[in-house]
Amino acid sequence: MSEKTKKRVRLNVIDVLVIILVIALIATVVYRLYTGIDNKISPASSKYVITFEADDQYNSLTEYLSNGKAVYFASNGQLLGKMYTPSGKSAPACIVEDDAASDQRQNDFTYEKVCIEGYMKMSSEAIKSTSGEHYSIGEINVTVGSRIDVYTNETVFTLTVKSIDSK
Repeated sequence: MSEKTKKRVRLNVIDVLVIILVIALIATVVYRLYTGIDNKISPASSKYVITFEADDQYNSLTEYLSNGKAVYFASNGQLLGKMYTPSGKSAPACIVEDDAASDQRQNDFTYEKVCIEGYMKMSSEAIKSTSGEHYSIGEINVTVGSRIDVYTNETVFTLTVKSIDSK
């Protein structure tokens, strides 16, 4: 008859080190994939802030431009950026007006066309040109003075880029 013998498996120090290194490698790959995907989705890492003006727009437009609202190019649907409230400002977009118009508007709300100024952080895909003062987001170039047709989930408007600054 045959005898069954049990072999005892012993782990030595090298086996333990190899197991730890494999676990660390897997954790590193998962972490890199997660942070890479997270950076592509979120424009929070954007380095550039656009100051824009939207003239000849109705005063109700500011209600649709809240902080963090995504703004897309009308031509191809690509993300231009997200509305941004800089420090010292109360909202990401406000009506540019003189004092007389402001006093009249506070006393009696009227639905009228005004000039609106706002701020947005450019998409994290924005790349600054090395040979000029323009920025590229995909196939579209953005520079100071550009007039761009854009939209959000609630509204459509045309903006003019006044400045582009590093944050």
